[in-house]
Amino acid sequence: MRPGIAIWLLLECSVALAACRLTTSQHAIRPGHGRCCFECLRVRRDDELYVIMELMDTDLHRIIQSPQELTDAHAKHFMYQLLRGVHFAHVNGVIHRDLKPANLLVNKNCDIRISDFGLSRVAPEAEAESQHMTEHVVTRWYRAPELMLSADGHYTKSIDVWSCGCILAEILGRKPLWPGRDFMHQLVLIFDVIGLPPADERAYIRSDQALKFLASLSDKPKVPWGEVFPQANPKAIDLLEVMLQFNADKRATIEECLAHTYFDSVRDQYDDKLPTMPEEFEFSFEEDKALTVEDFRRMIIEEARSFKAERKRAAETRRRQREARKASEGKTAEGASHK
Repeated sequence: MRPGIAIWLLLECSVALAACRLTTSQHAIRPGHGRCCFECLRVRRDDELYVIMELMDTDLHRIIQSPQELTDAHAKHFMYQLLRGVHFAHVNGVIHRDLKPANLLVNKNCDIRISDFGLSRVAPEAEAESQHMTEHVVTRWYRAPELMLSADGHYTKSIDVWSCGCILAEILGRKPLWPGRDFMHQLVLIFDVIGLPPADERAYIRSDQALKFLASLSDKPKVPWGEVFPQANPKAIDLLEVMLQFNADKRATIEECLAHTYFDSVRDQYDDKLPTMPEEFEFSFEEDKALTVEDFRRMIIEEARSFKAERKRAAETRRRQREARKASEGKTAEGASHK
């Protein structure tokens, strides 16, 4: 096997194992919440392994492009679920780095699953100590300005917030907000709406090419979001305002987005606690250069077996809890009848 193909195969194996581990951990922390399927199907050939996961009905991109009516309630539920999922990633140190409607799977109940963690990475321990990461991430239309203007690879979790803001805008407008042809056209489209940023907000930019490009642009005034989406809920407009800030430091955090008044009418419907990651959850295999394709194959199969065992234990626990409740209710009813 040629070296290039071998490296690509190992990277694909690593991504597959990461996805399997995310599936396993999320079921472990939230057993009984929604359907979840994860099986491994081995075939006779040693170089094949099929991973079977839950089938979702569609994705948000197809819904937005369809003639189906999307109400303000749809927007609230889709966005609140998305933000909760991104919050779960962020508090556990993970930046998704490729959030877009096509990566948000949806079922008939309008439940969302965030997919495609192939570009996700562990964030630095402290935002101020941001480590170098590739800037070639996030589909261009959902890419934060700092990814295109700062080539030093230093950015934070706020790039996911920008992507979420673009997704909200796409739900409201039923089309991509900024469908740029290349990175320069993308920036022009962004500045046509948010205005050309003042000099103090460009201070972080070190790229001479980026600074020259910005200097070549004529001054652009900000267009109020209410004019861009005149039919939208004013609270959705306010949420867009805080999410799509050019300056990443001024951009709302995921926690601030979740607490926004736009979601006041739906927040109580998601009364389950935000999940926490199991202590054993880790991605050290991504840094282990000694692992072979066969090692990854074995680890994926072990992950599937662990998942099935956990589901079985969770189902048994729920069965016992139901029986205990029934027995308790029976004793209560019997005591009441004697009285």
